[in-house]
Amino acid sequence: MEFEKVLAFRQSTRSFTEEKVSEKELTMIMNVASRAPIGMHNYQGYSLMTITNEAVLNAMIFSYQKLTGTDKNPLYKAPAFILLCANEHSIERLVQQDAGAIISFMNLKASELGLGSVYIFGMIHTILADDSWKKLANISSGYVPIAGLAVGHSKNPIRERPWVSYLTTSFIK
Repeated sequence: MEFEKVLAFRQSTRSFTEEKVSEKELTMIMNVASRAPIGMHNYQGYSLMTITNEAVLNAMIFSYQKLTGTDKNPLYKAPAFILLCANEHSIERLVQQDAGAIISFMNLKASELGLGSVYIFGMIHTILADDSWKKLANISSGYVPIAGLAVGHSKNPIRERPWVSYLTTSFIK
């Protein structure tokens, strides 16, 4: 798919079917993370973990619901979640920028594959202090979850969107 088409089809999906995403597709999505522009080329500061285990996904959802007092599903019933973690090699002042680049690249790859996806940030920070889901996910000590991408097959058709510029742009000559 041409890059402009990928951009036109990229959108946040918040309603997924129960259909599983193949391991091949998830691997393809994770592989593009290594092409994201990371500050000071510090790829060793991060790791990715794909979670498809329903018990782990449910533990994350339960933790969020318990801590927020809501019954909202913060993963929107996605069958897969790619968790980005930082470690002691990450550069603190660059972590959020690096996360944005990594998640954006994976988001675009999911779009190219015809999959729905949505960047998850707030939920991770809400459940960060709850160790129960991290133990179940077998997250090693020294790794701190920072963001993620929920991935699946969209319940609603993903349609090409017209180009709209939301940012003010200018040229300084």
